[in-house]
Amino acid sequence: MQDRDRTVARNRQTLRRLTVAAAGAAIGLNAVLLIQTSVIQVGPGAVQDAIVSFFGAVFPGGGLRAAQPPAAPSASPLVVTGAS
Repeated sequence: MQDRDRTVARNRQTLRRLTVAAAGAAIGLNAVLLIQTSVIQVGPGAVQDAIVSFFGAVFPGGGLRAAQPPAAPSASPLVVTGAS
């Protein structure tokens, strides 16, 4: 009787681990597909800003900032040196 109980307990534990692994894989696949669809529809820059904004809201002290837009092509960069 004890052997049967051990077998049932092992089977339950194996099934629990398999269920958790399958759920984790499904969540990961959904995240990848969501990001892929988002990149196709709105472009990679908007998706990156949305992800950074989401994590900034969830972890406010994380110091994440959205990427700065590039300088206008007609603007020349200003260089400041220490020479006087």
